[in-house]
Amino acid sequence: GFLGAGLILLGLISGAIFSWWFSRELRRLREYAFNVSQGQRAILTPGLIHSGELGQLAKALESMRNQLDGKAYIEQYVQTLTHELKSPLAGIRAASELLQSPMSEPQQQKFLANIESESLRLQQLIERLLNLALVEQQQSLQAPQNILLKPLIESLLDTRAARTARQHIQLQLTLDENAEVYGEKFLIEQALLNLLDNALDFTPTGGRIQIITRRTDKVWTIAVINQGEAVPDFALPRLTERFFSLPRPDTGR
Repeated sequence: GFLGAGLILLGLISGAIFSWWFSRELRRLREYAFNVSQGQRAILTPGLIHSGELGQLAKALESMRNQLDGKAYIEQYVQTLTHELKSPLAGIRAASELLQSPMSEPQQQKFLANIESESLRLQQLIERLLNLALVEQQQSLQAPQNILLKPLIESLLDTRAARTARQHIQLQLTLDENAEVYGEKFLIEQALLNLLDNALDFTPTGGRIQIITRRTDKVWTIAVINQGEAVPDFALPRLTERFFSLPRPDTGR
């Protein structure tokens, strides 16, 4: 009698434990699927689900999420690319049509210069969008390392040397030799280039750009400070919005 009661009790306890475990795993799968359906970035923690059937279901959900993410990204990327390329292509087409008409040599040179500048703009747009695609599709750091900031910033400034000279920009650098950051070089370069390009876009001819590295509370801070109009209040909430920009002072774009 006692043996039978013990077996029944053991069976009830085992059933309760299994039921709790199974409910927990199903709840995690349900939450994961719900987050995916809401368009949120959901992560299915590995090693939580051990049974064959649930493991296969988890992998199927993970595969579905990756495919949906990829499809949505491609659609958004193509729409963005199409929108961004319309303006310079229209400028090139208009200039080429005008060049087919009789005009003076100074006028021809003007429209040829327009074609060249718009072609350069197209190239820059494509390069930026390709870099953005690499950044946005990356799910984790590929090769993080300690990066010295001074030589990195100086090398990035070299890539913008012609533009800096053309705009007669004065550079004031206060870069600590020991300043460093731990991260992926490509991503750090993209972040700093974005800051530098924005500073150049909105600094008037003959203006000044300061780049400073300083250590505060065991953290290295990079400051890029330019002369120019401050960001207006209405634009502040949109600073992190993809491709949002105020008109450039020199072109109005």
